[in-house]
Amino acid sequence: MTKLLVAGFVLVSACSAEVSAPPATTAPTTITSTTSPASASTSTSGPPAYGNLIKLDPFTLELMPGLEPIPVPYDSWNLLTSPDGSTVVNFEWDEEANNITHIRVIDVESWKETGTFELGPISGEVMGEGKLYAYRQHDGKLLAIDLDTGHASVLSDWSPKHWLGEGLVVLPEERIAGIAAEPVGAEVELEHSVFVVDLRNETTTEHPMALERVTRSTGIFDGAHEIPETDYPGVVWDDDRLLLAYMDGPEVVEVDLGTGAIQSHLIGLSSWWDRLWAYWVPPALAKGPSLGTYSSAALSPDGRHLFISGNEQTIEIAADGTLDERSRHLGLVVVDTETWRPVGTPDLQVQYVFNAGVHVMGVNTTSFQPWTDDYYFLSIDETGTFQARGPLTVLSGHCEPATDGQHLLCSEQRSGLESRLVDIETLETLSRRAMFQEDTLLPNGVMVDRPPRSDP
Repeated sequence: MTKLLVAGFVLVSACSAEVSAPPATTAPTTITSTTSPASASTSTSGPPAYGNLIKLDPFTLELMPGLEPIPVPYDSWNLLTSPDGSTVVNFEWDEEANNITHIRVIDVESWKETGTFELGPISGEVMGEGKLYAYRQHDGKLLAIDLDTGHASVLSDWSPKHWLGEGLVVLPEERIAGIAAEPVGAEVELEHSVFVVDLRNETTTEHPMALERVTRSTGIFDGAHEIPETDYPGVVWDDDRLLLAYMDGPEVVEVDLGTGAIQSHLIGLSSWWDRLWAYWVPPALAKGPSLGTYSSAALSPDGRHLFISGNEQTIEIAADGTLDERSRHLGLVVVDTETWRPVGTPDLQVQYVFNAGVHVMGVNTTSFQPWTDDYYFLSIDETGTFQARGPLTVLSGHCEPATDGQHLLCSEQRSGLESRLVDIETLETLSRRAMFQEDTLLPNGVMVDRPPRSDP
């Protein structure tokens, strides 16, 4: 995770009242998109490429011999990898439209571009089997784009102008879901809804929710502005329910994705519970000081245990009246999702948790000059015993799971930018690769070399 995610990962939060809405049904329709024939080579015309895609061996991180780089245009915005690593989608940005308008599809195995499709402005993109799911903001359409043909089908009609802070997710049993927010009122307050689209019976359910927990009267001012306190939960999708976990409490809000029914579970910590509280001072935020808790959560592979961590932003007023912004790492709470009681865990100084394949990872930032993160591998065995392996220390960088779910790809800045492949079970570094500062390594081992400098 990047340091921005660790220090202030802004997620949505939930109310504790039960809210539900009747399902709305929308039959899929088909719209056309402008497609270009599948490209048999990687050559392009026009202005020079802003960068190249280079295929690496996912285990050795060495260049695959005999493969030409695939040019990446100057207006490229982002790249998305399919869950199995077989496809990379490149999003291209239109400066006039100020939005994504095109996608380019690259087949990793054959190592060629298979199509360029014009779609209009989209957001919230997520990939499923052979499809890209996306939300078209200007008219509120939820789309399924066939990555072979570029044809886009309308799956559902949502309200236009939604904001998908968490993006879309692909759920089991052919369902697409997302948490959408829409600005209302003069102060641009957000009204949230959970949408679930069932592709089997062509229905859409919407569950309106008041998600953000905001305390406006805090008594702490930045000039004439009173700084509100905002608490955001960790968001976990679990088959038929959505879990919103607040480290401030702790509390877990459970949302039934079928009915919209909401249950609030307060996690009662016994007197023997002694979490570590660690203070540190982060760099000043450009947007100004903030108050509140940023929680994160990850579910164990069997769905039985929920790992919750968080980072609290606090403000102290110095003698001269200046505001001193601090951050408090809130440690770790592990909850049994059947009894909603905490599991006895040792004190572990982390501030962020996430899923890496079938593993749960915790991150603790120990320094920001230079920025240093400790990664821990967290688990609970069949006897209920908690285990934490690590730390794996990463300097001025971050780690993310590789496509195979058994390795981590870590990028860090030491004598220069370096990527390394780490075995999750042994924590052993299996391979390394020196890279340029602007380069990126995708989860499937494809390197984004921009501007083009690496020798293929």
